[in-house]
Amino acid sequence: MSSLSFRVLSTKVGTVTLSDGTILWLRVAVVDVRAAGFSPFAGVAFDVKAVGGVGIVKVPDDLKEKAKDKPLMPPEPPKEGWETIDIVSIDKAEE
Repeated sequence: MSSLSFRVLSTKVGTVTLSDGTILWLRVAVVDVRAAGFSPFAGVAFDVKAVGGVGIVKVPDDLKEKAKDKPLMPPEPPKEGWETIDIVSIDKAEE
């Protein structure tokens, strides 16, 4: 089926605040929309191709200090030393 013509009416970058004080941004984008047949619930069914991205807004200085001598990507995932970080708040990304 062919792609549909659409235009983004609004977009909003989201943020996630973690319990260690780190703040991340979230971005979503609708890349393509195609009619995919009939749905008895909503009429036309759509296939939506979306992509997302995550970036760093802020990392507390004490965390930067702890990580400054660590490799960016260890050759093997560490088996211990992982900490669970809770999500404190979410401001959702929209498009």
